[in-house]
Amino acid sequence: MDKVEFITGEYEGLAVRRFRQYRNMKQDVVADALNVSQQTVSDIEAGKRKLLKEDKEILAKLFDVPVEAIENYSEKGFNIYATSFTNTNNDQSAFVQNNHNPTFNPLDKVVELYERMIKEKDEKIAELSAALEKAKALKK
Repeated sequence: MDKVEFITGEYEGLAVRRFRQYRNMKQDVVADALNVSQQTVSDIEAGKRKLLKEDKEILAKLFDVPVEAIENYSEKGFNIYATSFTNTNNDQSAFVQNNHNPTFNPLDKVVELYERMIKEKDEKIAELSAALEKAKALKK
């Protein structure tokens, strides 16, 4: 079932991991595409195994990137790709990274979070105060 050879020191594994994560895929999806086990995909991503040419072609189609992007992977190149990606298929298959104008104010969300946390703390304090008063009353 496993059709990859053992090697170390290449960046193809890192490329597979980064493109897989970018596409929000689990290792099982990649394993199914390559017809290998999930553990084999984990080994590929860890750099313990090297991909065959036909496996790179399958992954390139799966990740919608050229084979060269896997073979000549660099973190800088990936970052350029990731920040300029637009989903031309309109199929929601990946995160669209170009939404720099949220429809809400992030600070409002932080304030709401803190207000909710304070309310929960106040409720917990009131509950514990009531329990303490009850315990004091039982001691008398």
